[in-house]
Amino acid sequence: MAGLVSHLFPSATGMVQRAGNFGICAFIFVAAATTVRAENPVVVIEGGPDPTGHNYTWTVTNNHASPIVQIEFPHYRASLFTASKGWTTACTNLEGIGVKDPSGVCRAAIENSGAGVPTGRSATFDMQIAGGGAKRGSGEVVVRFADGLTTTVAGVSVPTAEPSGDRNLPLMGLGTVFFIFLIARAARRRRRAQAVQS
Repeated sequence: MAGLVSHLFPSATGMVQRAGNFGICAFIFVAAATTVRAENPVVVIEGGPDPTGHNYTWTVTNNHASPIVQIEFPHYRASLFTASKGWTTACTNLEGIGVKDPSGVCRAAIENSGAGVPTGRSATFDMQIAGGGAKRGSGEVVVRFADGLTTTVAGVSVPTAEPSGDRNLPLMGLGTVFFIFLIARAARRRRRAQAVQS
């Protein structure tokens, strides 16, 4: 049957074969492009806290064709944020007098796109954290490029709030000890009362 169709409609058979070959090539191209994109993200962020947990340093490497012109790091109890020369920095809820919410965002931006982080180059960003309450965690960093592209890098080591269970653990331990003390004292009183009665 297939031979009869190819004999009667030779051009149609060739078109079907060409369409099939095109579909296979397109699938391979898309799969290869997806693999390359996954292996080579447009930006790589490395680093995190020092052993004290009070100083964070990140190295941001640009793999995109356009320079990086803005970057945003989430923070918890940050007291200072600095960037390379030429960058302006601003933070919401920096640790200080009258700050009710210790969590916020630290942003570094550069007006001159030519002075941003060009392709294949890196820049360093530093953050200081006030003592107590902050924990080494992970978060999302937002990066913007001069061509308008915005990307989010997940899993970056950033300061986060301690879970409420961790913060209340010492208080819970103290309450448990006090509860045991009350039970022991009540048991002693009961034994004394029984001894007096006997």
